[in-house]
Amino acid sequence: MFSFFYLFSAYNTISPAISSGGIDFNILEEKIEDIAIYVWSFDSDLSRFLLSLKVILDTYKLEGNIFDENTEDLFVIVSYFENNIYKINNITKNKYEDFLNLLGESLEYKKTIFYLLGKDKTQNYIIALQNSNEVRPNGGFFGSYILVQIENGRLLNYELIDSYQVNHINPDAKIQAPKRRQENISKNDIGFVSSNVLGFTDRDGQNIIDIHNQAFPDISIDGIIFLQSDLFNEIIPGFEKKIWEWQFINANTDKIESNNGDGKKAIYMQEVNNFINKNFLSLTNLALQNFNKIIQKGYIQIYIPNIKNEFNDFLIKNNLSTQFEENKIYSWDFNYSYNKIDGFVDKNIQIFSGNKLLYSQGNNIIDFGKFKEGNYKINISYDLNIPTYYENFISNLESKYEISNSEREKHILNLTYIFDNMGIFLLSQKLRYTKYFLKKIKKFGNNRNGSIQYFIVFNRLKMK
Repeated sequence: MFSFFYLFSAYNTISPAISSGGIDFNILEEKIEDIAIYVWSFDSDLSRFLLSLKVILDTYKLEGNIFDENTEDLFVIVSYFENNIYKINNITKNKYEDFLNLLGESLEYKKTIFYLLGKDKTQNYIIALQNSNEVRPNGGFFGSYILVQIENGRLLNYELIDSYQVNHINPDAKIQAPKRRQENISKNDIGFVSSNVLGFTDRDGQNIIDIHNQAFPDISIDGIIFLQSDLFNEIIPGFEKKIWEWQFINANTDKIESNNGDGKKAIYMQEVNNFINKNFLSLTNLALQNFNKIIQKGYIQIYIPNIKNEFNDFLIKNNLSTQFEENKIYSWDFNYSYNKIDGFVDKNIQIFSGNKLLYSQGNNIIDFGKFKEGNYKINISYDLNIPTYYENFISNLESKYEISNSEREKHILNLTYIFDNMGIFLLSQKLRYTKYFLKKIKKFGNNRNGSIQYFIVFNRLKMK
C-alpha cells in the first residue's frame, strides 16, 4: 500500500512534465529523479538511464569531468540510446525523431565523438556565420564567426569575432587561390573573409584553418562548422526582418557608431551577440525539431581534419559535409555585386533530354549517377522578387537610427536591384560539357522583379 501511494505521488509530481505535445524538458530536468522512480516498476532500464542522466547533469553543473568521474553512467546512457531510441522517441512524441535517430547512429563512433567533445584535450572550433543573402559557393559571406572552446564535454568559452580582424592582425595571412579562381579575381590569393568560396566543405574548411593559424599561431583550430543564415529563416517565422536590420546596421556602421563613440561594427556585433545569448536554448530546441529539413538543405556543414574515414563518411552520408563526387554536378554562385540581394532571388535548375523535362529543383548539387548516356540541356534561372514593403522597412530604420542611406548603402541593401553573379558550374571528367558559364555577369536593372536564364549543353559519357 505504501508503494502504491508513493508511486501515485510521484505521478502527480511528474505529470506536468508530460503533455500531448511531448516532454517539457525544463520540468523534466527538475523532476528527473521522480520520473525515474515512477517508471522503475515497469521499465527498470529507463529508470537507470534517467538516474545516470541526472548524475551527468549534476556533474556538468558542478564543472566536473564527466569522462573521468562518470564513466559508468556514460556507458549506461550510451547503451540505452543504442538499444532504445524508439522509447525515447515515444517519450518525446517524436518531436526530435530525426535528431535522435542520427544521434543513435553516430554512437557507432562514440570514441571519436568523445574526443571531439574534449575528452583528451581542449578543442577549438570556428563556427562560420554565413549570410545567405550574399551568396558564396559554401553558403554565404561570413563577416563574423564564433570561436568555441570545448573541454570535457563542456562549453568552456565562446567569442563572437569580426572576420576582418584576422587579416587586420596579419595582412599576410592568406592562401594561394586555385587556378579556376584566379581567372575571376584580381589577385591570386585568398584572405580570411573569402576563404569559403570553393564550395567543398573539406577544401574551404582547411583554408579557414590555414589562414586563421597564420594569424593566430597560438590557437590550434580543430574543426569548422558552417552555418547558413537560411537555417534561422527556416525555423523562425519573420526572422528575415531581423537579418534586414542587422544588414542595415552593418552597412551604416560608421554613421551609427560615430554617434555612439563605439568601435567599428561594435553595435552590430553586440546585437548579434545579445541575440545568441538570449535565444540559445530556444534556437537549439527549434533546430532539433526541424533537424531533418536543416541537414537535407545543407544549412549545417562540418569539417574535422585528421579524423577516421568512417566518421567522415558518416558526415557525408548525412549531408553534413560536401566533398567532390564524380557522379554529381555542382552549380554554385558567387555574388560579385557584394550586396545582400540573394535573399530575394529564387534559383531553379531544370534538366532536359530533348524536350522532356527530367529534373526541376533549386538544389545546387545534382546526383547524375542515374542518368543514362546521352545529350542533356540544363536551364538555370534566377528570379528576383523584392516585396514592396522592403523599401518602407528600410526607410523606417533610417528614421529609427536617425541617418540617411547614401548610394553606397542603397547598393548594399538592394535598393538598386543590381545582381552581379558568377555562376560556377563543375562537372566531373565523366560529364563532357560543350558550354560553360564560369563567369557571366547579368543585371536585373532598376526593377524589383526580373528573370535571368543560362543554358548549358553537355553529354554524359558512357561509364566504364
